[in-house]
Amino acid sequence: MRNKIIGIFVCMLLITTCVIPVSSTISQNDEKKSSTLEIPDSHIIENIPYVNQGDSMYCWCATVTMTFQYYGINTSLFEMLFNSGIGYSVGYKIQWPCLGIPGYLFGQEAEERRFLADIYGVKYSYSDFYDTSISDDMKWQKYWTSVKENISQNIPVTTTIWMDELPYYENQPYEHYILLVGYNETNNTVCVHDSIATVYGTSMTSGAYIHIPIDSLKNAIKYLDYTYLVETFKDTSDEPLSKKDAFDLAHTRNINKMKGDANAFDKDCNRSGGPFYIFGVHAIKFIKHSYNMRNKIMLTISDTIRGTDTRLTLADYYWWMYVEKHNMSQYLMKNADLYPNAEFEAAMLEAEAGNWLLLYYKNIELWSIPIFKLPKQISVLKEIREIFDVIISIEKDIIANSPKTAFIRSPAEFEPVDELIVTWPKWRNIVFELKQQSYMIDLIEAAEDAVQIQININNPLQKIAIISQLQKAGVPIENITFSYIHTNLMWCRDYGPFFIEKNGELAIVDFNYYGWAARPKDNLYPTFYGIQNNIDYNFSSNFFLCLQGGNYMTDGQGRAMIADKPLHMGNNNRLLKNEEIKDRLKSALGLDEVYIFTSQKDDGTGHIDMFSKLLDENTVLIGWWEPNDVDYQILEDNAINFSYLGLTVIRIPMLRDQNSKYHTIWTYTNSLIINGPHKKVVLVPQYNVSEDAMAISIYQQAMPEYEIRGIDCRTIIPGGGAIHCTTITRPFIG
Repeated sequence: MRNKIIGIFVCMLLITTCVIPVSSTISQNDEKKSSTLEIPDSHIIENIPYVNQGDSMYCWCATVTMTFQYYGINTSLFEMLFNSGIGYSVGYKIQWPCLGIPGYLFGQEAEERRFLADIYGVKYSYSDFYDTSISDDMKWQKYWTSVKENISQNIPVTTTIWMDELPYYENQPYEHYILLVGYNETNNTVCVHDSIATVYGTSMTSGAYIHIPIDSLKNAIKYLDYTYLVETFKDTSDEPLSKKDAFDLAHTRNINKMKGDANAFDKDCNRSGGPFYIFGVHAIKFIKHSYNMRNKIMLTISDTIRGTDTRLTLADYYWWMYVEKHNMSQYLMKNADLYPNAEFEAAMLEAEAGNWLLLYYKNIELWSIPIFKLPKQISVLKEIREIFDVIISIEKDIIANSPKTAFIRSPAEFEPVDELIVTWPKWRNIVFELKQQSYMIDLIEAAEDAVQIQININNPLQKIAIISQLQKAGVPIENITFSYIHTNLMWCRDYGPFFIEKNGELAIVDFNYYGWAARPKDNLYPTFYGIQNNIDYNFSSNFFLCLQGGNYMTDGQGRAMIADKPLHMGNNNRLLKNEEIKDRLKSALGLDEVYIFTSQKDDGTGHIDMFSKLLDENTVLIGWWEPNDVDYQILEDNAINFSYLGLTVIRIPMLRDQNSKYHTIWTYTNSLIINGPHKKVVLVPQYNVSEDAMAISIYQQAMPEYEIRGIDCRTIIPGGGAIHCTTITRPFIG
């Protein structure tokens, strides 16, 4: 409610984030109840405590605190803020350069209200009577009837209004939450608790039990023109969680917010329709990178055209970052008995608060520099980015010193699996497509007795044709199922889901696929797979990290290996340094260490599965080139570096197709390990050369408990991959 909050950014934020999503209306049962409930002409709910929010943006939390205290719940404004993630939540939207979104905007989302209701033992509900198909009078009638029904049953109502339309405000053009506590239709008044009335109201000595004309409330709601909100918490007489249990639950959630886990935020903050919110420490990194001369010039031009003031908008939001961090630091210090690490975390939050305050002043300085003083602007931009580095470091320390918020593990390929996933080949060239389909039939035949196989197709008609082809080839179909998810190509390893074990259950992490612009269907495959199979999946918080499945392998014990070339191919990860990529992988996949190896030079994908393969947690297979090959020394160095990790290194030949224009790599490491429920098999690429038998022998000696089966890959290897690139195994989480 500060006068400095101006500009187009704020207007957009108020419209898009400050109001609980329009998704509920009164049910038919409620409407039937409305017709039978006798509503008195007037009613005042007595003895509702009053909470003053002070000069803050916490009106939404103050109204909830007043309601809970009325029900006899022992809580406070700062406790409610902590339990809503304030001080731990930061967001960023890609179309708003330099603008960090404070936690209070996320804290008022519906999911936060539900969380509060759960830990305090009350029932949360809301209805929004905004409906473009009916008149304003009809909207108001439905809204007002619901308000009276609730108040007449001694249930306070939270609603949103436009401040300037209330009689005790002047020059306060902002959206605001108030608590409706009474009404009197005889004298046409409504009674409200307004948590900021004494701060910005004209000659107001109290914000409790303020009587205003009903028409003033009607106008204050109508002015918003996008919500007629009735939000309530009902007393259920359930016991709230103990202070310690509630703190632990909220703190775990808060740390997940700070980590940038999109699942810790309201789903309406991270819909896949985008533009995407980036959360937590990841958001701070993106805000840092957005502080550059291009965006500075763009925002300056925008201010000139629109008549806005980015300087004040950014400064104000960073001021509130400072306030939130400082408030939660104070809360932790006062409640140190609830958490052994409270004093350390409080000190870190206070240190972070000081840096946000420094950003507040630096933003004012930056936008006060004349545009022609380029060196000075560059210097201040550099200082701002350095401050962000300090903030990022502080948040990493907080996360590192907090209790484990969730058990996350990335299973290895050699662990037990319960499904093999393939995408049926499709190609513009019908001859190439038929050759790929012949390969796929061989693959399915080699795997069907070991594990259930799911074939992904685009439409049911394909299923009939595929079954016919399989039966004609003599392939049993008892262990084969079909899924219908539209994709572009067959290379499902690269665009498919990253499976993890999360708290003992299977979950999916979905990174952005580097072919998304040309192959958008492939990029969406993990999301639809998760939905179809009812598997928890996380996409938006990893949207800006590009990673392909062929460039990842793990030992299942917290260590992962990737290759360097694909990390920054084209526009991949252009805002992320390698250390940041490693940090994100550790967070998303539950890893302790991520090791980056050198990609082969003469390899189109640069993926790690083109030259290496973990056979078990102690053994790795590394390709070997003739000494005159351009990639000989790279693989020699990689083999040494793998041995430094304590792994036994086994070598296997690497070949090139001398008849190919591009000397296509023939690799034996692009194999597939199937530790299936029926059999253990390894599918190894074959190229109709003498080295094929040697490759089979090497695998057999290294993995005697597995049956080694070769598959002719000459028809697909020109596309840059073999068996591993065209398959995904789903780990079995018992």
